Amino acid sequence: MLTLTGAALVWVGGLALAGGSAFAAGDDAAMALVNTHVATGVAALAWLLLDRLGGKRPGPTGLARGAMAGLALIAPMAAYVSPGMAVVLGLAAAVLAKGAAHVMQQRLQIDDSLGVFAGHGVTGAAGTLLTAVVLSPRWAAPAMAPAWTWRARWWARRSAWPPSRPGARLPPRLPR
Repeated sequence: MLTLTGAALVWVGGLALAGGSAFAAGDDAAMALVNTHVATGVAALAWLLLDRLGGKRPGPTGLARGAMAGLALIAPMAAYVSPGMAVVLGLAAAVLAKGAAHVMQQRLQIDDSLGVFAGHGVTGAAGTLLTAVVLSPRWAAPAMAPAWTWRARWWARRSAWPPSRPGARLPPRLPR
């Protein structure tokens, strides 16, 4: 019971992180909240299904570990993918974290009883790396594609600071 309570608290904290990352109550925040719910729920259910297919009895610990894996993977890109992609990412999070936990416990003989590294470290790193892949205009949510392009152009100009030539001006400010 305490495992599920802790997982629920982390889930609510993940929603606050995802919704607040937009810095305004708009389309980005709504998309982030929906995608965070979808990916986390799918990852939790997929972990239970993987437990069942592996011959183990599904339980609250698996549900919590799957939810944490889904949160870690979707966090960097929650506002910029479609809900369908969030389902795919939730499935990938569960498979990746379950595989990492298996490799750590069975092959490497590392005792990670809470699954912190497999659930947070591996899926968090995968989420960070996959952000570049899924934020390409081909995979991004259709409603977010115009916003992504001006953000990408702004970031490209901003990351080139300081300029190599003297007397260059700062890049233009973000549109409001």
